[in-house]
Amino acid sequence: RLTSLVIPHQLTKLFASKNNISSIYAESAEKSQLYSMSLSKNNLKDIRNITILETLTILDLSFNPIGPLHLTTFLKLKKLIDLNLEATQLQTVEHGTFTQQSKLRRLDLSYNLLQKLDISVLVPTPNLETLFIDGNGLQEFSYENMQELFPNLTYLGLFANSWNCSYLTNLVRFCNRNKIAIGTTKNYGEITHMTNVQGIYCANSDKDRIQFQPSLAVSHLDENFFREEDTQLKLIVANVTSTEFEYKLMVELLDMIRNVNASNADRLEEVRKIALGHERGCDASHAIGFQVFIMLILTVILVMNVGFLLYVHYNANARRAIDRMIIFKRGETASIQTQMEDF
Repeated sequence: RLTSLVIPHQLTKLFASKNNISSIYAESAEKSQLYSMSLSKNNLKDIRNITILETLTILDLSFNPIGPLHLTTFLKLKKLIDLNLEATQLQTVEHGTFTQQSKLRRLDLSYNLLQKLDISVLVPTPNLETLFIDGNGLQEFSYENMQELFPNLTYLGLFANSWNCSYLTNLVRFCNRNKIAIGTTKNYGEITHMTNVQGIYCANSDKDRIQFQPSLAVSHLDENFFREEDTQLKLIVANVTSTEFEYKLMVELLDMIRNVNASNADRLEEVRKIALGHERGCDASHAIGFQVFIMLILTVILVMNVGFLLYVHYNANARRAIDRMIIFKRGETASIQTQMEDF
């Protein structure tokens, strides 16, 4: 597994999840073209060399022991649209942390240590559409002005907190009234065997309250959020090994060649019949010459088929090079297990 990483300035996308990266360095931050970075499940504690990359629009730092954020941490990331800080050991989010993130549309603060969260700290992000605050032990959340502050908000993750049932009932009603979805998009599922409101755990009293803590990685199911068609295609390719991809490509090409050759065989049969007719009316030398001409045509067709195969194979490799994608580590999709402890 990788422990350190150097980012070339020509790179546009970086996928280096599930490694052991603790240090990262950008060759030329001011020339960087990187707009999408996934460093989930590494060992990053210092992210200063990441947050200077001003071109970033998608940043996944989830499951890294980052700890407290400074007010200037994301100051240069004005283009951020998707920020994942899930399970990064955050204890507080201060006013001013996201002061430059006016374009932010998706923010994940789930499974941290946020016992309190003042919604006003997110005021600089008026375009927010999706917000995860699951798994933080929250008992209250200042939601009353949420619709005014975030008119585009369509999803709010509330699961695995320490809500009082009466309080949660009012919160859920507010979300339903304002068409804000609250159904889980994480694969730990809903709580139905304990007190709950629409599958979201709650307690009737302090003595009944329990705390949820993830014992394994938590993964979201909304992996296609804000990914254009081009990105989705590349992610599909990224999740198939190069050998499998090339094999599938070769099979498709061979099928195409077989179809072309079958069509050529039909044409050849027609030409052969014509040649036989000529042979009856002409001397033998003319017939032989005509058949040699047919063989030359077949040879040209064969060369064209081989050339086409090589051309497409070269283009496939060239496209991967042009895309400048680096995939350092692939792993199986994470699963979730939760354990319950007395609060």
